[in-house]
Amino acid sequence: MTAGEGRDPAGAGENRALDALRLAWGDTYHTGRGHSTWTAASKDTGHRTVTGDTPAALNAEIRTDRARQGTL
Repeated sequence: MTAGEGRDPAGAGENRALDALRLAWGDTYHTGRGHSTWTAASKDTGHRTVTGDTPAALNAEIRTDRARQGTL
C-alpha cells in the first residue's frame, strides 16, 4: 500500500473539524456528525440540541445558543 492509499481525505478533514469543535465546546456540548448534519447537544439541564450543515455553521449555532443562555 502506498502512502495515502485507502485514506479518505474528506473523512480526515471531518475528523479534524470534529476534534476542533470538541476542543472548543467539549466542556458544555456533546458534538457529533450524523449523515450530513453536524450536531451539538448541551450538557446543561436544558439539553438543547443545535445543528449545522457544516462545522462552521454548527460553531455559529453553538455561539448563538450560548449567547441566548447568557453564557458567552
